[in-house]
Amino acid sequence: MSYKLAPKSEDSVLKASERVANLRTKHAVPSGKSQAQKALGGIPNKLKPKAKPKSILDPMTDYRSALRNNSQSLFSNMMKTKPRSVSEGSIVEDDGTELSYPEKAEGSLSSAAISQIEKMSDKYGISSNEFYRIIQGESGMDTTAVNPDSKAVTLVQFIPTQFEKGGVFEDKGITAKEASNMSDVKQLKLYEEYLDYWGYDGSVPLAILQAAPNKLDDIKNNPDTVIYKKGSKAWKQNPNWRTEGDGDITGQSVMDYFERVSR
Repeated sequence: MSYKLAPKSEDSVLKASERVANLRTKHAVPSGKSQAQKALGGIPNKLKPKAKPKSILDPMTDYRSALRNNSQSLFSNMMKTKPRSVSEGSIVEDDGTELSYPEKAEGSLSSAAISQIEKMSDKYGISSNEFYRIIQGESGMDTTAVNPDSKAVTLVQFIPTQFEKGGVFEDKGITAKEASNMSDVKQLKLYEEYLDYWGYDGSVPLAILQAAPNKLDDIKNNPDTVIYKKGSKAWKQNPNWRTEGDGDITGQSVMDYFERVSR
């Protein structure tokens, strides 16, 4: 007698597959990745390893971005704390000591004179350092200073003709010598009168009022306007004002002198 095996039904095959799948799931060994993920679940975020960059260039991009931000911050701070220059208010003495203009003034001028400078600063709308720079450049803040060539006097060095007929102070009835003996605050009040006489409004550097107040408009239009030609009497009396040491005296060369002055 022979026997034939009945073909397996589709249902029995599916059931067998399900059983195998169930057994695999039951006895499956977790992969390294899943084990690691499970282990990381109990670690604080700050201790977890950083995510792998999407691109090999990502770390460099982040570095450059941080460097750029730091550079911008450094540049911004530099702009807020610019180094002090002579033109902004410092004087280098013969022994190398650096003083701000106010520090120099406190040791050379009276409190009344300093107050007068502040008053003129407000009146003409310019920095008080403009006045200190002129006074330092002209007389070294010495009320008795006299130019050996032009005989100019006072803190701002008025030439003697300013006290004579046709001069700014002809109606005051004082001489250059008397002005030289005045207190610092009185000399500065004379300077205020001088500025008002020429209609000074703060629109040009005070330096021009020292050299050529009658050429204000010309110098406004062209700073290189020649004030004193090479070889003239005024040119010889003011060597520090010359262009490049031996050229004509111009509006610009006078302004340059007072910008770099430091005695």
